[in-house]
Amino acid sequence: MSFFPGWALEDDEPVALVTERPLDVKVARMYLGRLGFDDVKAHLCGGIPEWRNKGKPFAQQKTCSIDTLKKAIDRAAVNVLDVRDAPEWKQGHIKGAENLFVGHLKYRFEDISRDKPLAIHCSWGAR
Repeated sequence: MSFFPGWALEDDEPVALVTERPLDVKVARMYLGRLGFDDVKAHLCGGIPEWRNKGKPFAQQKTCSIDTLKKAIDRAAVNVLDVRDAPEWKQGHIKGAENLFVGHLKYRFEDISRDKPLAIHCSWGAR
């Protein structure tokens, strides 16, 4: 959703966009501008592959199926972090998961347990 930058960025923080298509830059600039983030310093329109090919910093996350996650939870081999908001959490959540709203991550990042791999859960995959 277009409001997440307001949670993650400081007011005067410059922004660099990595998008799949040039049109995405225009849309992202529009949404960012609506939130007061007008300092877009750069953009790269070839997505993550182009970013990686230019030698930029890169880390990779993996996705897993529900069955794989359940097996890892049953073995106590993973910590689950649910980044949804409180109403979503109250509707139902994975037993044993920790709830930390995505907008609060930068303030409580050090509180996240690192003793096991971390599975992050959200409702639609973009947080």
